[in-house]
Amino acid sequence: MLPSPRLMLRLSHPCPYVADMPRHLDQPTAELLQLPDRGIIQDHPQLEQKRTYAEIRLGWNEKGLGVQLTVRHKHQPLQGDEDRPMSCDGLHLWLATRPVGNSRRATRYCHHFILLATGCGTPRDQPGIVAQRIPRALQEAPLPRTELCSIRRHIFRLPEGYDYRLQAFLPAAALPGYDPDESPHLGFFYLVRDHEWGDQFLALDWNFPVGEDPALWDQLELIR
Repeated sequence: MLPSPRLMLRLSHPCPYVADMPRHLDQPTAELLQLPDRGIIQDHPQLEQKRTYAEIRLGWNEKGLGVQLTVRHKHQPLQGDEDRPMSCDGLHLWLATRPVGNSRRATRYCHHFILLATGCGTPRDQPGIVAQRIPRALQEAPLPRTELCSIRRHIFRLPEGYDYRLQAFLPAAALPGYDPDESPHLGFFYLVRDHEWGDQFLALDWNFPVGEDPALWDQLELIR
């Protein structure tokens, strides 16, 4: 098998400044974020001849990071169980809030969040956020405080099937090392998991140790 062309590339993705977020924390059904089109992550699937079904948007401000996942044209129900977060429908997000240099192992500033589309709350049909430890990390860092994060899910019914959107805000207090002035470039990788459509990666896939090697991640550039 020929090596993936993405092994030779580390892309930098612009992440726009969005002053007004999070929004409407006092209105549970309102949208948490309003992220611009320039926050869409371009994953260049043509480099690996892969099909994409999900859209990821990000934005930042001094308070933290906003993340939005949109999955379209679904027919099967969402699947999830917060006791088994690795197998749930939703978004896996890896972030390095401080540069890791050429290290192939995670530092205390590398974080793995999972945004669950369902499987949380009572009954287990609500979205949620959990944090996971990164295997083979150089340092055993405390897990991010996901109870400080906010997440909302919106479902859009269609004549056939539905779309869904997850919006989450990760505050600076849940992102150890987050300092846009000192470190305006973040390590970044994502995986969208969907039982109907399969896995969609930012780049590479499970044939590579993307979940533990920050040298394989791309970069987010925090743009004002």
